[in-house]
Amino acid sequence: MNLLNQFAACRGRSLENRSILILFTLCCFYCFFAFFFNEYARLSPDEFWFAHAQVQFKFGLPYRDFAPYKTVLGYYLLNLMSLSAEPTFATLMLIKHGLAMINTIVLFFGALWLMRFFKSIAVLLSLGLLMSSELFLNYATNIRVDLFGFWFCFFAVMLLFEQRYLLSGVLIGIGFTITQKVIWYLFAGNITLLFLFLHHRSAFSFNAIFKFNIGTAFVILSYLIIWCWLADFNTVVQSVFFEASAMYHLAWYAGARYLFWSHIIYFNPILFLLLPVTLISLFVTFKMDSAYRYRFIAISMMFSILVCLIPYNQIFPYYMQVAFPVFFISYAAFFDWLFAVVAEQQKNLFFLTQKTWVTSTLLLSNLLMIVLLIFFKIPLFYFLLLSLPVILYFVFRPSKILNTALIKVRYFILSIPILFVGFIYPLIIFTQQALRQTGQYQRAHIFAAEALLKDKTDYIAGVDLLPSRSQPINGLKHLMGPAIDFLYQPTPSLRAVMLPSLDQDQLATVDSIKDAIATSQVKFYINNYRMMALPPHLKIYLQANYQHFWGSIYLYAPQFSPQNSDIFIKFSGKYRIDSYRDVYLNGMQLTNGETTYLSQGHYRANSKGDYRLVLIPTIENRYLLKKFSHDQWQLII
Repeated sequence: MNLLNQFAACRGRSLENRSILILFTLCCFYCFFAFFFNEYARLSPDEFWFAHAQVQFKFGLPYRDFAPYKTVLGYYLLNLMSLSAEPTFATLMLIKHGLAMINTIVLFFGALWLMRFFKSIAVLLSLGLLMSSELFLNYATNIRVDLFGFWFCFFAVMLLFEQRYLLSGVLIGIGFTITQKVIWYLFAGNITLLFLFLHHRSAFSFNAIFKFNIGTAFVILSYLIIWCWLADFNTVVQSVFFEASAMYHLAWYAGARYLFWSHIIYFNPILFLLLPVTLISLFVTFKMDSAYRYRFIAISMMFSILVCLIPYNQIFPYYMQVAFPVFFISYAAFFDWLFAVVAEQQKNLFFLTQKTWVTSTLLLSNLLMIVLLIFFKIPLFYFLLLSLPVILYFVFRPSKILNTALIKVRYFILSIPILFVGFIYPLIIFTQQALRQTGQYQRAHIFAAEALLKDKTDYIAGVDLLPSRSQPINGLKHLMGPAIDFLYQPTPSLRAVMLPSLDQDQLATVDSIKDAIATSQVKFYINNYRMMALPPHLKIYLQANYQHFWGSIYLYAPQFSPQNSDIFIKFSGKYRIDSYRDVYLNGMQLTNGETTYLSQGHYRANSKGDYRLVLIPTIENRYLLKKFSHDQWQLII
């Protein structure tokens, strides 16, 4: 017997070591891929904005010196990754690589923790699904603060497993000091604990709810007290609660919800289409099902959060960062149950409700999958997922002939949809998508723009492409969709979300922007989809004062008419004359194509036709790659 026990212990250690080795390999593979993808892909507009916003935290105090967007702990965490670095594009890569390393560490130790509750194979399979999903590969290293907060919630859920409710609430509170979106986890935690209370109806269950909320409230109140002491009370409360509420209720993106959900489900099918099936694991158990309580908490929290996300108007794909923790934990719990149920004899299963209800739910989950596949026009290939509820149906409702055949191939049947729909096909379409996300064009323009601005002049792009340089024109600093729409029609509902913390201006108009550009030192603008969406009168003004130089850069080149007898040149430098008639500046005759040096200042002008004075900048040719000479504005952001 001792020999058998020793053999079992050795075998257990061998399996554990093998699982840790596989986990380590998975995490290393993700980290290496993330480093590569960070260097390869172009950055999103929000990443540039957050990178520029976090620079303010190095030199000022939020709520006192400037209005922060979101709660502020996340910005300080971002700064830790670039504390001694100058705000350049290389700094952005440093931050993204730092985020990849943090994700890797969190997933590694989080998976080890999960292996205390679920089988190693289930945890590894769930981790593989998450790591190979388009959502995680594309958005986990985005320069944002939200995922920091959600990782705190990740560990908070596992503390709920261990009935450490106070500490779990504290982690939720810390997450809230990073992003207010953590309120969804607070809601989900309370719903889950309420279900447990209704099930047990004990003082202990009520005490759990109390401790959980006290932990969260303590951290949030501490945050508010500290910042109200350092800054103004009204400013802090306005920023933390009222601005967050205004953004949450913004309905401007409601029309794009179908498009967003189509993208999310198309690229991440198994994470969403398999959700209805996970509910079955709450109604079927078996002898020695020690993970039921953990499974109930995980799946309850996942569905509670999804209930919040489904009606949300701004469901951009990157918002699904909020679901990373619950997807990982819930699918680990589900696969742990799935392998156990399929391995068990049917007679050893226990139904917590009538068997007919369970099998009916399986059929309804298949029907729901079919509806989603048709409604979102998802490829027919994804119908493979329907085989999972089918095999579970025959596990619950055995047939002598079918069950005998299925019992031999059950794991094979289970593996096909998970392998192909969960891993292979999504990775294929992600690769196709990623090939179109190359960041070479974007980076070439950032380096060229930095070279053009060495003389301390300015630029505009509608997004902060250069972390070290602020754009000078109010109304053009952060051209989100609502901000562009506001320039067309400044309605009260749009004015309410023109927040200073988002670099918006409630007083901006087309005329005020034109006046600001006229008196500014804006040497060029960088064309992109946001600049293309500007009101026509503003685009006409830009066309009259700037001309295509290279790529998507439009350089200072003011156009004048014969009526302009007194003109003003904003920048000293060489200029080329574009005119069908001779031009006289201070009596000096200039012909078409001729170049001359002009100093900044006023000039007496005389011409019988329209003409342009095109600035010729001093810039090394190595910045102006010929392959990017044409305007491909859709590749900037």
